[in-house]
Amino acid sequence: MAEKQGKKSSAPNRKDQPVSTTNKATITKTSAADEEDAVCVKCDKVVSAQDYAICCEICESWFHIACQKIPRPVYDYMVVEESGKQLHWNCSFCKHGYENMHRNLKRLEKQQDDITRKQEVIVAELCETKETVREKMEQVDTMENRVSTLEAKNLGVTDYIKQDETIKLSLITRVSELEAKFTGVESGHVGMDKQNTTSMKINQQQAQEQVETVIGEVYRRNTRVNNLVVHGVPEERSGTEEQGNEICMKYIQRIMEVCGVRDSSEKIEKVLRLGKTQQDKDRPLLV
Repeated sequence: MAEKQGKKSSAPNRKDQPVSTTNKATITKTSAADEEDAVCVKCDKVVSAQDYAICCEICESWFHIACQKIPRPVYDYMVVEESGKQLHWNCSFCKHGYENMHRNLKRLEKQQDDITRKQEVIVAELCETKETVREKMEQVDTMENRVSTLEAKNLGVTDYIKQDETIKLSLITRVSELEAKFTGVESGHVGMDKQNTTSMKINQQQAQEQVETVIGEVYRRNTRVNNLVVHGVPEERSGTEEQGNEICMKYIQRIMEVCGVRDSSEKIEKVLRLGKTQQDKDRPLLV
């Protein structure tokens, strides 16, 4: 805040004397003579050393106190040296700009706080995602180890199935030989009752069926050793069952490829869902 000297009234008291109104803390010019070219921004009149005028601390423009409607008592108090260090005056334009700047700074400060909070949330989500990825990678490693173990077991089961096929062919051959013998006995009219021969033939047929049943059951059991039950595979409910099985087949093939199983499409015969359809739960997948 800076003020020019003003001419007072002629009353015989302390206020009649001109008062130096220069505030050295805010004005760059040191005397009224330096301000002879100063003009009041409000009325465009020259501000002389005898005028009661005040200077804006921000834009350093001069104003008559009458143009700014500043009362004389207030002006007289403002020009006192002690009060000059405590009171500051700005024109309406600078005051409005300062208020806008203060509001903008407050808004920017609030935006900065919001950005900081969002950054903290994003960092927390990234840490959580990193932990989830680590857990998934551990699950993939575990699944890969299990697939390797199953492949090793599958080789042994395949050999066992081949042995069963050999036994089955041997039994069928033996049964065929027995049929030939019984046929020869019946056609040769050997001293044997025809009814007994028929009964033996029936018994032989039943024995053959039982043998084939046992062999088939052994084969199915050995085949089920190669089955996998996979949980957590998304279930397609919008299309047909055939379309859903085709999607599941591709999903399992991708899992096998990730686990390092080559030619997985040739090793998988079929896939199907176990249990009844549920709207809120995916059924296990039999591979």
